[in-house]
Amino acid sequence: MSRRLALLVPLAAIALPLLARPPPQEAASDSAGGEEIEDVSGPATTAAGARPLKPLKAAATISGSLHPRQSPFLAARPDGRALLGCLQSTLGEGDYVELREVAEISGAGEEAAKRRVNDAPDEIVRPVGVVDGSGRLIVLWTALVQGRPQLRAARESGDRFAPPVTLTAGPAPNLNPEAVLHSDGRVWVAWEGDVAEGEGGRANRDVLVAALDEELALGAPVRVGAGRASDLDACIASAGPLLWVAWTGYGTRDYDVFVRSLDPASGELTAPINVSADGGADDLHPALVAAPTGDAWVAWDRVAIPDRGTSVPADARFRAPAEPPHVTVCCACVRGGRVLLPASTTPGVADGAIAGAPSLSTGGGQPRLALDRDGRLWVAYRYLFRVPRTKSRYGFPLLVQQLGPSGWSDPFEVEESAGMPEAAAILADGAGVLLAWQADGRTVMTRRERIELPRKLVDPLRRRGVEFSRWNGVAALGVARASAADGAPRGDPPLVERPLRLDPPHFHPAGDRLDDPYVRGERHYEVARGGERWSVFWGDLHRHSSISRCSIGLEPTPEDRWASGRDVHLCDFMALTDHTGAIDPLMWWHLDKLGWLYQTSTFCTLLGWEWSTPDWGHHNVILRGRMAPMVSENVAVDVLFRSLPLGDCVTIPHHPSEAAFPNDFAVVDDRFTRLIEVYQACRGNYEFDGCFKQAPRAGALGRFAQDALMQGHKFGIIASTDHGFGQAYACVLATKLDRASVFEALHARRTYGATTKGMFVDFRVGDAVMGEELAPERAPPAVPSLRIALTALGGAELADVVVFKDGRVFAAAGRSRAAANTLAPQRLVARLTLPSGASTQSWSLAVRAELGRFATHARRRESGEPAVEPAWSAHGGAAVLEIPAGFAAQAPSIDLPIHYFAADSGSFTVTAPDGEQATGAGELVERPLAGRGPDGFGWSLALDPSDAVVDLGAGLGTREFRGEWEDPDAAPGPSWYYARIVQVDGEIAWSSPIFVTRK
Repeated sequence: MSRRLALLVPLAAIALPLLARPPPQEAASDSAGGEEIEDVSGPATTAAGARPLKPLKAAATISGSLHPRQSPFLAARPDGRALLGCLQSTLGEGDYVELREVAEISGAGEEAAKRRVNDAPDEIVRPVGVVDGSGRLIVLWTALVQGRPQLRAARESGDRFAPPVTLTAGPAPNLNPEAVLHSDGRVWVAWEGDVAEGEGGRANRDVLVAALDEELALGAPVRVGAGRASDLDACIASAGPLLWVAWTGYGTRDYDVFVRSLDPASGELTAPINVSADGGADDLHPALVAAPTGDAWVAWDRVAIPDRGTSVPADARFRAPAEPPHVTVCCACVRGGRVLLPASTTPGVADGAIAGAPSLSTGGGQPRLALDRDGRLWVAYRYLFRVPRTKSRYGFPLLVQQLGPSGWSDPFEVEESAGMPEAAAILADGAGVLLAWQADGRTVMTRRERIELPRKLVDPLRRRGVEFSRWNGVAALGVARASAADGAPRGDPPLVERPLRLDPPHFHPAGDRLDDPYVRGERHYEVARGGERWSVFWGDLHRHSSISRCSIGLEPTPEDRWASGRDVHLCDFMALTDHTGAIDPLMWWHLDKLGWLYQTSTFCTLLGWEWSTPDWGHHNVILRGRMAPMVSENVAVDVLFRSLPLGDCVTIPHHPSEAAFPNDFAVVDDRFTRLIEVYQACRGNYEFDGCFKQAPRAGALGRFAQDALMQGHKFGIIASTDHGFGQAYACVLATKLDRASVFEALHARRTYGATTKGMFVDFRVGDAVMGEELAPERAPPAVPSLRIALTALGGAELADVVVFKDGRVFAAAGRSRAAANTLAPQRLVARLTLPSGASTQSWSLAVRAELGRFATHARRRESGEPAVEPAWSAHGGAAVLEIPAGFAAQAPSIDLPIHYFAADSGSFTVTAPDGEQATGAGELVERPLAGRGPDGFGWSLALDPSDAVVDLGAGLGTREFRGEWEDPDAAPGPSWYYARIVQVDGEIAWSSPIFVTRK
């Protein structure tokens, strides 16, 4: 067949510099502009079978206003006239659904006749439109009704719309409607909602279908979902006497795409058909169109993340690199109960995959389907485009392809369509399709333009405490038509039977424990003290979406993040904390609404953001209520704390000792900073230098979590995830699963951190629980003895239990120095005793290890420190400490550590200016080597095994641990205690400290 698409151009062509791609020299200037963008996303998801993109011109736009627009939809009158609807927002106040006749749009389109569907502002997401049997447009959307997402609708009445009506009500959420006109003359609606309490009291999300009557009331809903946990993203189509419904359903390991038909006359439902049947990937964002023949065509995003949910960082030294994510847009035909795939015509591309896109994000292509009058199938989807030689300038342009007898056509890129990763709209239009999309300037806005925000847009929000440091340009809409070339052959594409790909199943960290009711969240551990009772709820306070621009476009959408947190990672609560430096005004409003839309009786959503700077470190801000205030990253840390409402937010420093951007605890305000994130699934452990599973780049001495406690800060402990696709958890002891109760537990530090679900820690000192302060009365003349108690439960056998007091091991079980663990670095510490003057010559210490390997430990220079400093270099089993001429420090001695990894003991040989010495690893722990250097320098070398004494190969033989200890030697003054447990599989849990002040 011809690979050309003929373009119909009844819409005026327009050149928009704001939406055009930058020339190469402009792209390069962005990279040199000093942006603090950190790439933590891993390898790019290059699509298999990528083809050269051809331009699809003749775009017309609707822009020119500071009221952003998004979420376009298309509908057709019986006479063929097309209608374009969209969401138009007054940020912070409400949204309107706008409507235009497509034929009247020309040029910039702002002056085209428009109507508002709703006269009063509503808080709206995902509007859709359908023309009923009388030719009247009905618009449906999700809105917040008394704090809950519910369905609303309005219908044309003459040249206006009748007042909107609420279709659903009650405490259960209902959201994301899709609608179709059926041959019986009725409009049928499909949507998702929490319809009942499932097993163990966990809410069950299902897909519902019901007809709209003449009064715009929904009939009795029919449940069509099939997943055990969640059924979502419903779409609906009509063919002959049947209705087809497709959706994404989550089982116990992954999402799959399902389809089934409903006979409205009899109410009969066919059995669900698993269209994707792919156990190794999440199959998301289904699109559906029904052919007059009765076939149902389905498209979806296949997102394969091999180790999704692991707590082990992708770049950790102690793990082989995982396979990168792989994303594909797929398509299938359901015919006579069989699932058929378009046969691939591209080498290396699987049947059913749509080849063409250069790259795709893990947010997928968000495909949409249409059948033109000749029966050709069309697909429109987004791909990931990155501006060359830049770090944060990327967008999601729209591609369109058609399916014919020779397979999929070459992809055509719709020019000036780069924007958010939201689905476009597609509508059959004669021998082709009409397209509509959201676009903005995210691929061309320079750093300077992003900061210079329009005053009329931001001033109203600034008065609410919301400040922005980014501007993606006007959020506009675009429209275009495309049709098959004259003479293009028609006919069915070759189809093949879909194979079942159920094995291997998608990785899940809980594995065989997914039937454990405590892991699934159907039951909760409980902690009691006297008449007080708390349940343990599991959450994540650090997740990013595609809005955060430091991950070069690979993060999923906010909607996908909320859904996967609930379904895949089994969180009871969660916060989405995108970077304030990436959140523009429209994205702020979008996040503010979504945080409330995803709240259910068994899934608590918390709003927040990340404040990240190279000077004061990175801090998450968790809010008690909605998405205000928000503080720009362009201000100093004292401005941050002055801008926050005391008691209504919690700030949490994370990766505190990361060498590139450590936290400065001296500037932290403990009235706000109640917690510290000790572990990230994205990077590793920041507990103390030499800790088990230490983050590879945790190299800023004095900035670890234990250092903060030693400096007098009273921080509780959590773990969380950050970027990527891993998982670690913040656990709270709360009275109920709602925002108020979870926030109160966070503020009270009644928390613990865990790297996998099912681990339980109940740690107490005296009568105090985790996070509390204790001031025992002194009975003269003795200081009272303290009782320390720990109850712990692992999801697997325990290997190591430790109680720390003031940074040292107070009590332990399972520790062994006989077998050093390669997951924990030992510290080889060189101590230099300094003379009164500076060194006059350079000299060095060289160390060779028989069995292990060395890794350099970065040391962040503080302001005022000398520019000439000693530094370690590592080369496998050899390391050299160079002391440069001119080095002079202020302190009488300085410690310079390097990390050493070894599975077994061995020997060390040290070569120094005063000779060569050899010793064993065990001896170097007990008896440091020492000598003299030039200019009166003294040196010593000692091996601190630290957490290398954790022996995962020698478990305690049980998942449960109970221990009690007395601390009779407690001196007056402050102390802190916390507990940590490690399983034989390396998973960890930490209690929050208990702070004791003895009088």
